[in-house]
Amino acid sequence: KDWGSWDGDFRALTADIRVGRLEHEALTEGLSGGFFDPDGATAGPDFVGIQPCLPGTQASALTQGPIDAALARGGAQATNAVTDTPYYRFTLETAQGLSLRAMNEAADPYIYLFDATGTLIDENDDYDSLDSRIDITTPLAPGTYCVGMRALSDPDLPVTLSVLPFDATAAVAEQIAVGEAAPPLDGSWPIRAMGVLPPVTVRDLAVAGTRAEWLSFESAAPTVLLIDAVELTDSDPLMILYDAAGTEIAFNDDANDSLDSQLLVRLNPGLYLLALRQYSDASQGVIRLTTERFVRASQ
Repeated sequence: KDWGSWDGDFRALTADIRVGRLEHEALTEGLSGGFFDPDGATAGPDFVGIQPCLPGTQASALTQGPIDAALARGGAQATNAVTDTPYYRFTLETAQGLSLRAMNEAADPYIYLFDATGTLIDENDDYDSLDSRIDITTPLAPGTYCVGMRALSDPDLPVTLSVLPFDATAAVAEQIAVGEAAPPLDGSWPIRAMGVLPPVTVRDLAVAGTRAEWLSFESAAPTVLLIDAVELTDSDPLMILYDAAGTEIAFNDDANDSLDSQLLVRLNPGLYLLALRQYSDASQGVIRLTTERFVRASQ
């Protein structure tokens, strides 16, 4: 999304896409499980990643002794540049779910979780904005684990790695806060009610970073709805539309060769929820939200 000083241009690309079922023979070798090998000595596919964290891999201890005591106090964290500390190791004494987070958007961290043998358990690049997060909802077995990290933008910047106990209720609340899940309609979450939409609405909203502003509206008849989110000051808008049951209907980040966002959807009568947020916490400005409702002319 952020091309920095790149001054090239986008060109049309013709591509062939082949699709098969899981039980079919693989169409290509693929990249799953491959790790970067600059010498080309490792058999199998490569990708521009990191070496797996093996028992002999040098890694910084995240805590002195097992991590369980730190988890009981809320979690453990460390801050270092990726060039200095690409691997962290910790030992878990009791089975439990974990939430791993790597934070510094300017560095754009990418994290990997390995077991004691170097087998990849999970990985993540962008969870919301450019920070990374892995949620292990099924309790990890006791044992030693290793977190590997790389930075897609600047490996010399400090990145804070946190290992926290996984909290399902808090995880859902965090998803709602960033628009990744729809809030319940029981009054427990602040939602701006727009009511039944007139032909046109215009409102300006101050939107603080990736924390979503939630709005609800009703469609009284079958409708085609155009929603625009346009920057007024310091904004990079992003919109996600849900129905009353919490099913995602539409998503848009950038539209019309700009950082503004636009949705064009056909809606049945009913209640809908709209999440409006910034692409990253670097934006803290005002967004102009407009809706235009179109209905079929009477026969």
